[in-house]
Amino acid sequence: MIQFLRFIGLTSPLLAVQTLALMSVQVLAVSFTPTATNQNSQEILLASHGRILQIIPQLDGNAYLMGNGGTFVGLVSSDPTANNSICNSSGPYGSQDGVLSIRNRSGNLGNLFSQISAYNSNAKQPPILIFKGKRMVFLTKNTSLDKTLDPDLLLNTLCPRNSL
Repeated sequence: MIQFLRFIGLTSPLLAVQTLALMSVQVLAVSFTPTATNQNSQEILLASHGRILQIIPQLDGNAYLMGNGGTFVGLVSSDPTANNSICNSSGPYGSQDGVLSIRNRSGNLGNLFSQISAYNSNAKQPPILIFKGKRMVFLTKNTSLDKTLDPDLLLNTLCPRNSL
């Protein structure tokens, strides 16, 4: 099943969406075609939740998370031994106490209150998933943002043996 989502232009320069007149775009191995384009919004087709589950394995080792200000906050990798992996429970990006870990419930990227946290349901600037050099989705519990991926869905699918 494919669902329509509307992109609304973001005000933050870091998260600004550049409008391009493209006939077809490849996103996470799901092709979509914009049906309308203007300076403030564009209609896009995006994979449903079930399709996202099929796509997550393709991200494994090929995507990373970027935090506020362009800070690297972990490699999207199921390898629990890779130092940069969000699945490495003892690494800086996958541990429960890493300053740059979305799993750190006391840290800015994993708590319930920070505007840059993946777990704040009202966060304005949560981490962004980068795939093949392109900003794909916000990793967030904030369902009011367009193009989001739940952090628990990513972690439970990618690294089920050491998920929180």
